[in-house]
Amino acid sequence: MTLGILNDLIRGFCVGVAASITVGPVAVLCIQRTLSKSRRSGIVSGIGVACADTFMAMAALFFYSMLQTQIEQYNTLLRVIGGIFVVIVGVFIFAQNPVPQIRRNRAGKTSLWQDFASIFGLTIANFIMVIPYILAFFAVFKISSGEVAGTGIGGFVRAVFVIAGFFAGASAWWTLLASVISLFRRRFRPRHMLTINHVAGLLIGLLGIYTILSTFFSIFPMSDTKKSPKIIIAVDGFSSCGKSTFAKAIAARLGYIFIDTGAMYRAVTLYALEHGAIRSGIVDEEAVVKLLDRISITFRFNPQRGASDIYVNGDLVEGRIRTIEVSNCVSRVSAIPEVRRKLVAMQQEMGRRRGVVMDGRDIGTVVFPDAELKLFMTADPRCGRAAATTSCAPGATRSRSRRSNATSASATRPT
Repeated sequence: MTLGILNDLIRGFCVGVAASITVGPVAVLCIQRTLSKSRRSGIVSGIGVACADTFMAMAALFFYSMLQTQIEQYNTLLRVIGGIFVVIVGVFIFAQNPVPQIRRNRAGKTSLWQDFASIFGLTIANFIMVIPYILAFFAVFKISSGEVAGTGIGGFVRAVFVIAGFFAGASAWWTLLASVISLFRRRFRPRHMLTINHVAGLLIGLLGIYTILSTFFSIFPMSDTKKSPKIIIAVDGFSSCGKSTFAKAIAARLGYIFIDTGAMYRAVTLYALEHGAIRSGIVDEEAVVKLLDRISITFRFNPQRGASDIYVNGDLVEGRIRTIEVSNCVSRVSAIPEVRRKLVAMQQEMGRRRGVVMDGRDIGTVVFPDAELKLFMTADPRCGRAAATTSCAPGATRSRSRRSNATSASATRPT
């Protein structure tokens, strides 16, 4: 137990340090305040950044899957607002006269609380960029919400230690940065401070402008792989011919999200079971339909499994949807027309973001008739699901596969 807690603290500490080491507007502002005001001002500003980052780390760990749809829906607007806020801060720093500030410092009239609050607000305003950044480091250090936040009280306690370690790591980095920068502070004169304000304001403003422009344009050249637009891949075909296995392999290879349509119907069934719409194996269709508006289903790639996990209203349900109780009821739930319409609409909404692989019956005709790549899978009838008999000769299988590719798969070039 003690070793597990220590491990969570260390991993959280590493994420906190890694997520803080960045040359962004808050780093520039923290350095500027250390040089123009004092080491205390720089440290307090750094603690403000650490608090804001910790708040967003909690959102990333506990609530990101719930917020993901809204964040992506308003992504452009939020990035522009955050960029404008950064530009305003840059202009303010650029125009600031350091002489009155130096006099206030000598008179002891500087406000550390104001330093904390202003940089906390600046960091929070750019959450649309910070939260995915923190999530990336959680993945690097193999920390997932399913691992530390989805297993009852024990998981909650682990999550608390991860967050505590994150805050400690972030605070340690900003304290170290301000302390090192303050060693050079006495070498600067008021005229140097004015130059520092101009340079810092210019850098912060340019970073804000970059944030706004990069929302609409590709600023820097990208590699050939990054230039290729993400597409929708629809995998259709006969029953038990390996559609899911094939689709999962493609998604893992391309780094796409695999949307398991069967899992979505299982998720609805699980929700109905847990909310009384299914009792003793009897499905109350009207009750199930009434629950549909309360269900939000999302998929998130789990780097530890190399596959996508399914969430219902932000709750990881990957393991719970595979129970016998769910399996016994899912076919009846999936036959309800309103359920099918609801899930088809969800699947189409997920596809709007591109970068998805989806398999199932009628995926290429009903759900994504305009998918950039459609695959229809067949299987040699001599090859059973076990694929362990000698009746299926390797040569015959390869020959059959080539003919199937030629006649049963249609594809269009990504546009």
